[in-house]
Amino acid sequence: MALDIPTMTFEIWTLICVFQALSLAKSALASNANELSQSDITALALSNVVAARAIGSTNPLRDTILVALVSGYALRNNDSAGAITIHSTSLQLMSSFTTVLSVLGTVAWISAKIPLLADSASIIGLLGLVSYHVMATREGNGTVKMFVNAGILFGMLLGAMEGGFDLSLTPENVMKTIGRLGTAYVAYEGIDRFRAAVMD
Repeated sequence: MALDIPTMTFEIWTLICVFQALSLAKSALASNANELSQSDITALALSNVVAARAIGSTNPLRDTILVALVSGYALRNNDSAGAITIHSTSLQLMSSFTTVLSVLGTVAWISAKIPLLADSASIIGLLGLVSYHVMATREGNGTVKMFVNAGILFGMLLGAMEGGFDLSLTPENVMKTIGRLGTAYVAYEGIDRFRAAVMD
């Protein structure tokens, strides 16, 4: 798509696995009743099943949306969407990351169906940036979601700066420059919100 998620950010799945392992270890060794409940185990299992199904899927957008819905529902069902605990962090990471993939993928999919937009990667990229700005700056984002947004946006900013700058005033270069400035602005907003949440 026109607004790519940087490949390096997919390493978040490693982090998700680490937090799931820590959660299981904490639960197994718990002596203070801080162990996984049956609903926690069910939520993790269902989220992992749909996430595994999305790997190599013939319809990755549909299956990524399914992961976002299932992991997000599991968080809301357990009333842990905002609190960062050893048991909720992996689901928060999964839900946050797949929500970004789902929204930007949907923007690209819808744009591809509109003849006026289908051949303009720059316009699709700008629509994706507007969508991401709404996600990254909305009220109610928890610290984990801000962390995920900051990481993805930083990676997007690095990707947008690759290849240097061409200052010629061709329509393509003008759109590219607007896209880079937009990416820089959205990245600043996302990273600054995460900084404020952690440091203020």
